[in-house]
Amino acid sequence: MSGRTLARHFEAELGMSLRSWRRRLRLFKAIELMGGGLGVTQTAMELGYGSTSAFVYAFRTAMGCGPQAYMRGRDADAPAGP
Repeated sequence: MSGRTLARHFEAELGMSLRSWRRRLRLFKAIELMGGGLGVTQTAMELGYGSTSAFVYAFRTAMGCGPQAYMRGRDADAPAGP
C-alpha cells in the first residue's frame, strides 16, 4: 500500500489527516510530559521540535495559549486535595 493510499484510508476512517493526528498526538504527549514536571524546553526537545519557540508556537496555535499558561490553568482547575 502506498503512503498516499494509507493517508486517504486514514482520513476516511478518522475524519482527520494523518498529519493532524500526529500533531494532536504530539500535543497530548507534551501535556503529559509537562504535567509530570518536565519543563517547556525539555518537552520541546523530547518531542523533536527544533527549538523551544517552535514548540511554543505550535502549542499556542493548537491550544489558544502557551504551554505554561495552559498548565497553570489546568492546575487551577484541578480539585483540591484532602
